[in-house]
Amino acid sequence: MLLLFGTGKTRLDARMLTSETPCDHCQQENTYGAITESTYFHIFWIPILPISKETVVVCQHCKKAYHEKELPPYLQKALTQSYEQQPVKHKFWEYFGCLGISAIIAFFVITAVFAIFYNLIKGQPDSPASSDSYYHTEGTAPPENTRSESVLPLWLQTLEKDRRKANYFPEATEQALEHRIFECLESNLATAKKGDIAYYTKVQDNKILVLVGAFNLESYTGQQRDSFYSRINECLDKILPSEEQQRYVGIFKGKTYYYQQNNTTQKDTVQTKSPELLRAFYTE
Repeated sequence: MLLLFGTGKTRLDARMLTSETPCDHCQQENTYGAITESTYFHIFWIPILPISKETVVVCQHCKKAYHEKELPPYLQKALTQSYEQQPVKHKFWEYFGCLGISAIIAFFVITAVFAIFYNLIKGQPDSPASSDSYYHTEGTAPPENTRSESVLPLWLQTLEKDRRKANYFPEATEQALEHRIFECLESNLATAKKGDIAYYTKVQDNKILVLVGAFNLESYTGQQRDSFYSRINECLDKILPSEEQQRYVGIFKGKTYYYQQNNTTQKDTVQTKSPELLRAFYTE
């Protein structure tokens, strides 16, 4: 049996911090925002248990970002005070798998205890034969579990892994292309707040994949979405180095792809939950 497991991320909270101390980088006051994300362990994409929480503090004016362990004392104090007033908690569904496993174990324990008491009441010894006959007719094999789990195609598994790597605040040194798209897109975008958009790019031979995650995409009007898509394409036309490079673009919210672009289909766009237009990037 093939077990697909790993880790995933989800946003827990986004808030502004009250700090009279100006930003070290741009000297603006009260511009710090804190975004807290949770990392959880999953099996078959079912959340089992949260592993950790991570907070990034970002100046909304100049985009200077601090990880929680790197915060200067005044920001650490402001973040602590904010958490004390309004704590950040893991989401209930992150424990779904753990609760489900606990319920299954509890079911089998209760069933076993019931079977033991049943045998004691009937005056039968607690032997393997009597235990087997409790579940099936003697002389026949117990029913096998024929249930088969559906497994995603390999290209879709890889796309899901890439989607989870999207970063809300790409750094100029380690994620240069994502950072350039980040600066171009969010410098003149009225439909999204800072920290609501995540970015990921991947180059493979003469093909490039661009994934953009919009946290509030489902709340956009049709006109706002069209403007958002157009703005992304304008930025990509400006940033990408070669017209000969095949471009694959996916704009998503969760696992739903609201917009796709495939170079081999003359940049036709679709609105669908299935990212079929991105398949060629992984399979050709």
